[in-house]
Amino acid sequence: MTDPHTLTGTTAPAAAHVAAPAAPARRTGLRTALWLALLVAVVANTMTSTAGLLAVSIPLGLVALGLGIALVVEHRRARP
Repeated sequence: MTDPHTLTGTTAPAAAHVAAPAAPARRTGLRTALWLALLVAVVANTMTSTAGLLAVSIPLGLVALGLGIALVVEHRRARP
């Protein structure tokens, strides 16, 4: 009986040529949406903070913080 894991030099097993899966487009879209939402939240937070509207600025800052955390989590999940 021959060992199926032994390479003879002439042919390789078909499973050895399987390509790695590509990154899903959904993650790229999610990451783009998170970045855009973070940008909007930071700009709005800066504007409301400069205008002295703390009742609006504080929640926007918390939203920006949450979006930043979501981006870090998404980055950590996407790593191999």
